[in-house]
Amino acid sequence: MANVDIEVTKNFNFLRSLQDKFIAILEGSTRSTKTYSIIQHLIIDKCLADPGHVVRCFRFDSVTHNKTTIKDFKEIMLKINAWDLGRWNGTDKEFKFHNGSLFAFEGTSNEQKLHGCKQHTAWLNEVMEIPADAFAQISFRTSDRIIMDFNPSFNHHWVFSEVMTPDRDDWAYQHSTYKDNSFLTPQQIRSIEKYEPTTANKKAGTAD
Repeated sequence: MANVDIEVTKNFNFLRSLQDKFIAILEGSTRSTKTYSIIQHLIIDKCLADPGHVVRCFRFDSVTHNKTTIKDFKEIMLKINAWDLGRWNGTDKEFKFHNGSLFAFEGTSNEQKLHGCKQHTAWLNEVMEIPADAFAQISFRTSDRIIMDFNPSFNHHWVFSEVMTPDRDDWAYQHSTYKDNSFLTPQQIRSIEKYEPTTANKKAGTAD
């Protein structure tokens, strides 16, 4: 693991502590740090610490990476002074580290393109939007670990019926809320606590 000074969170410690689980599942509501902590872990413990490590972050639509995962990735890379340790290719949406590691951002809407994607670590961001067939193709081509994250918005999904099942022992689960984020400002906390879940959320049991 690389020696980098960062703001440690519950989710980061969870990912760093995993040993033999192929799938790591993080469920969390607004500002629970799941996305930020996943990126920190993948940069520091994978790309920087393991030369040649390939990370691919998947969303259903690759265009949505620009204002979400890529934005956070660049922010963290600059914050830990790692942006100069490689080169960013905006066209291909990938960062190539000088040590041979790769952090790439992909879409799953075209399943045929997944057949050429091989990686050590796959991160399925907002996994509830990703089809089960896409997950299968990604899984076939991932050698080390799959990380999934999602907001509490569904009760019925292939993640629950095909992955988080009693007959599988290759996954680990972590739940977090804004209360696990010690870096929020008082104003951010007040804004979150004023938010009232919709009636649909309450009926579905997904209000958090």
